[in-house]
Amino acid sequence: MEAWLPQNWTGRFLSTGNGGLGGCIQYVDLAYTTALGFATVGASNGHNGTSGASFYHNPEVLADFAYRSIHTNAVVGKEITKAFYGAPHNYSYYLGCSTGGRQGYKAMQDFPNDFDGIVAGAPGISWNSLMSWEDYIYSVLGNASSPTFISSEQWLGLVHNDILKQCDTIDGVVDGIIEDPSLCDYKPEGLICSPSGNVSDCLTAEQAQALRLVFSPLYNANGKLMYPRQQPGSENADYVGEMYGGELIQFSAWTPQR
Repeated sequence: MEAWLPQNWTGRFLSTGNGGLGGCIQYVDLAYTTALGFATVGASNGHNGTSGASFYHNPEVLADFAYRSIHTNAVVGKEITKAFYGAPHNYSYYLGCSTGGRQGYKAMQDFPNDFDGIVAGAPGISWNSLMSWEDYIYSVLGNASSPTFISSEQWLGLVHNDILKQCDTIDGVVDGIIEDPSLCDYKPEGLICSPSGNVSDCLTAEQAQALRLVFSPLYNANGKLMYPRQQPGSENADYVGEMYGGELIQFSAWTPQR
């Protein structure tokens, strides 16, 4: 664990969360919050690096990842803050996104007295189902040589523009933003190439079917919902490259069978 203790302390304490498989301190968050006068702590969440390999046959390490590290950060960090400044904090906060968002939700559930306020952005909740869904997306689209693969250029141009064409006006304003993606019932059939069409600005029937599956919920063999569908309109360069780039995502170490 690291504690950053600014000279311009405002009496506020803050604990940061982690991202992904959670073995790295979020130094950007420490720098941001200490610049605002927070006494801030961050930790590696009980293991080092971005792999889940250390979880295997190590339930204590997994417990740190799941919930315990953030609570420990709060308890120990507050004591460090008090010892350094000679006075206890006035208010206590938490900041985290993705895995950090999940950690924030877990802190609320299990240790409601740790923080006066929690910022839990884009929480990666239902972790096992999320990992299954992300691997499922790869199985649907395949790698760059698969007939179902959709290139980044197609995602960012052809597909994204077609989604906006169908759903941008749902909120009554044409502004390039889909305010509520849950209302967007996107249908890619209009992008399927005609027999005499230019294949550079259309999709094959196989690609269109893959697109339908990406924007459909994932159910298990018993018909139980495992994870909601992808949100239409979420296409951007970073996300497309990570999720639809033709490779297993970086968190696949969570699934040892791979």
